[in-house]
Amino acid sequence: MPAVWRVQIPNDLIDLKDVILDRFMLVETTKDEANLVFVKDDCLASEAYRIVVSLSKITITYGDYRGAVWALSTVIALSRNGVIRQQTIVDHPDFPFRGYLLDISRDKLPSLVTLKELIDKLMLVKINHLQLYVEGFVLKLPSFPDLPYDDPLTLPEFLDLQEYAKKRGIDLAPNINTFGHMTKWLALERYRDLAESPEGFFLEGYPFPPSTLNPLDERSQTLAKAICMDLLSVSKSPFFNLNGDEPFELGAGKSKTACQNESLGKIYLRHMRPLIEAVKQKARPMIFGDVIRNEPEAITGLPDGTVVIDWGYDRDYDFSLLSQKLQGKHDFILAPGTSSWNSFIGRFKDMKSSIDNARTNALNYGAIGLLLTDWGDFSHPQPLVVSYPAIAYFANTAWSGATNMSTALFEADSLLFDE
Repeated sequence: MPAVWRVQIPNDLIDLKDVILDRFMLVETTKDEANLVFVKDDCLASEAYRIVVSLSKITITYGDYRGAVWALSTVIALSRNGVIRQQTIVDHPDFPFRGYLLDISRDKLPSLVTLKELIDKLMLVKINHLQLYVEGFVLKLPSFPDLPYDDPLTLPEFLDLQEYAKKRGIDLAPNINTFGHMTKWLALERYRDLAESPEGFFLEGYPFPPSTLNPLDERSQTLAKAICMDLLSVSKSPFFNLNGDEPFELGAGKSKTACQNESLGKIYLRHMRPLIEAVKQKARPMIFGDVIRNEPEAITGLPDGTVVIDWGYDRDYDFSLLSQKLQGKHDFILAPGTSSWNSFIGRFKDMKSSIDNARTNALNYGAIGLLLTDWGDFSHPQPLVVSYPAIAYFANTAWSGATNMSTALFEADSLLFDE
C-alpha cells in the first residue's frame, strides 16, 4: 500500500476529499498519474460499486456518491493489513435503508467529538442513516428559550453534524418525541394540565409520573407541532421521526371514554395525524408502530407517505404481524435492538436473534430497510463500546446478510476500535 495516495477526485465527489484526508496522506493529481481513481458509471445501481486492485492503482467505479463512499470504506478496511492484494470486488446493499438510532436523552448526551467519531465508524460499516433520539430538553429549541436546559445540543451543532454525516454517506434525520415520553414537559407547571393522566400511572407495578399528552386537547397538538417546527425548519434530511410510541396512559385517563366510544387507534390518530401532515410539508414522517400494531383503524387512517417503524427486541418477536398489515399500504422499517440497555455488558443472544429475525421478515414482507435501536433506559449505564459488536453485526446483516458473529467481532475490533 502506498505511503501517499495520488488521487483524482471528480467534481461530483468533491465532498469526499475531507473523508479521504481523515484516513490517508493525499495528493491530488490527474487521472493518468493517480493510484486511486474514481470512475462514474450511471448504469450501476444506487450505492453499488466496483473496485479493481491492480499492481499500480486502485480503480473505484461508482454510480452515486454513496457508492463511492462505501467503496472507499472497503478500501480502508482492506488497507488495515498494510498490503492490498490484486482483486476485483463488486458489491451492493440488500436494503436501501440501513439505520442506527442512539438515545441521547436519558442521562448521557455525547459530545460533538464523540458523535463525529461515531459517524466515522458508521461510515466504515456502511450504515447510511442515523437518528439521535430526543425527549425532554437535550436539544435547545429557539421557540422555547426558557426551558430548564442543561448543556443541550443546539440547532447549529445539529446542522454541523448533519453536514458531517452527509459527506460520509449518512443521512442524520431529526428525531423528537411528540406524544408519549413527554414526562419532563408535563412536569413543568405551564404544561401540566395537558397530561392524559395528571396523577401519573402504574406500569408493571411501579408508579410513574405523567408521560402522555391528552390527545383530546388541541393544545397538545399545538405544543407538539411547535416542538417539531424549529428542527424541521432547518433540517436537510428527507425524513423526520415523530416517534409517537408508548403513550402508556392513552385510553386510561382523559381520553378513556372517547377511546371506548370510538377506538384507541382513532384517538391516537386524532393527535398524530395533524403532526404527520405538518411534517409532510418538508419531510417524510416516521412513527413507531407499537400503537397501530393492533389498531386496524389507525393503519387505514395514516396519511400517505408515512413510514412505520416496527420495533421488536425479543428474540421471538413477531415482525410478520404488522408487516403483513402494512404491505401495499405504507413503507415500513423493522427495528431490532442492540440489547445493551438496562445492562453493563449487553445481552448478546438477544441482540443477534433480534437482528436475524428482523432481516428475515424484512426480506419476506418487503420492508424498505432496518433500523438498529440503542436505548438508554434507567440512566443509560452501558458505555457506547458495548454496542459496537451489535453495530458491526447489524451492518453486515443489513448490507448483504453474508456474515457470521466471528466476522462481526473482527470488524468491531479492526474498524470500530481502530485496532
